[in-house]
Amino acid sequence: MPNLMQRGATWLAGKLQTAAGRTVVYRRGNLSGDPITAACSMKQYSIVDAEGFATTVESVDWLVTTAELVVQGAIITPRPGDRIHEILGGVLVEYEAMKLGSEPCSEWLDTSGVMTVIHTKRIT
Repeated sequence: MPNLMQRGATWLAGKLQTAAGRTVVYRRGNLSGDPITAACSMKQYSIVDAEGFATTVESVDWLVTTAELVVQGAIITPRPGDRIHEILGGVLVEYEAMKLGSEPCSEWLDTSGVMTVIHTKRIT
């Protein structure tokens, strides 16, 4: 049975989809999931490499309901190189999942994993 925080994260995910959602398709190689609704934001991250040098990286972050990240009938965890496709003004725009330095390309937005943030770069 979900607790109060899980119900709150589920409610927030629904509100984000309604207020800021865009229809996208998640792809892994030649495999595509069904269209999902994701909220998009741009964020800058400061990445420090092994030698201690800092670099600023701009990411297009996609907020999705984790349960909707389905490819071939299974919920997946995003991997670098996966793609998100969206149609803007009749034109296909592609984003590629990327790691942020040594950090993974995705992370839970809440402690229950109801929502996932996927870090991407625009490639087309």
